Amino acid sequence: MEATEKKTEMPDVAEQVTAEEMELMQQFMDLMEQQNMHQPAQDFMEIIQYMVGMQLQLSAMTEELQGVREQLANIQTDKKTPDKAKLTDHIKGLEEKIGKLSAQIGKIKDHLLGTVSEAMKAFRDSGKQEMNKVICKGISGVQNLVSATRDKLEEVRLDFEKTSNQIDSIGDELKQIGNSAANVGRLLSGKGTQEISEDKPGVAFTRAVNMPVKKMLHKLNKGIEQLEQKTEKLEELAKKFEPKEKVSLKERLANMKQKAGTEQAGKTTPQKAKDKAEAL
Repeated sequence: MEATEKKTEMPDVAEQVTAEEMELMQQFMDLMEQQNMHQPAQDFMEIIQYMVGMQLQLSAMTEELQGVREQLANIQTDKKTPDKAKLTDHIKGLEEKIGKLSAQIGKIKDHLLGTVSEAMKAFRDSGKQEMNKVICKGISGVQNLVSATRDKLEEVRLDFEKTSNQIDSIGDELKQIGNSAANVGRLLSGKGTQEISEDKPGVAFTRAVNMPVKKMLHKLNKGIEQLEQKTEKLEELAKKFEPKEKVSLKERLANMKQKAGTEQAGKTTPQKAKDKAEAL
């Protein structure tokens, strides 16, 4: 029966990497399969896949923020409501921070892909031992980038939380203004005050505007948690790829010969010193 070649399936990252990068990753996975290192290599590729996924999510967030700005522009306000222009500028700032965060994640992805390229070359030139050294070094180097990205992600998350609260406060003030205007007439006619509904124009609109911001805030919270998990996985991967030094038979014999020579020199040196003293 004719043997069929086993081929490892690649994670679905085709939309965010070039054809050359996809080919490189497939070659890397095939090589790791041959070296009985499938699982560490799969974990390595999953981290690249995660970084690509984060870039896609951040790109979608940028588009959603642009939509929020457009909605804010349509809110009808008067002098009693918060400064809508300042809030709009703040959302623009969030868009810029999301862009910088995406670029930072892109650096991590590029670093990992560069490590794969260098590792493949090291295997061709020097074999598995040198390849593992390259991968281990690459993983160690990317850990600082991941840590810095986590800090930036937390900074953006706090900004989103602040913005979400500000939008809610606009709705609360619009609601309060509506209550004040409506209840003046009710009080004058001898009727009791009445709480304005959340569905009133303006109030419901701010809630609708804030909905995508709150969804993005949830994604950012989840993103921080997952990034921490990836950092832990990187630490575990570094250990799996850490090369185990092997000493050849020739090197062992040379070491034994050197050790024997050192011991012999230690034994003869005192006798030589004694002979020299007697000669004097």
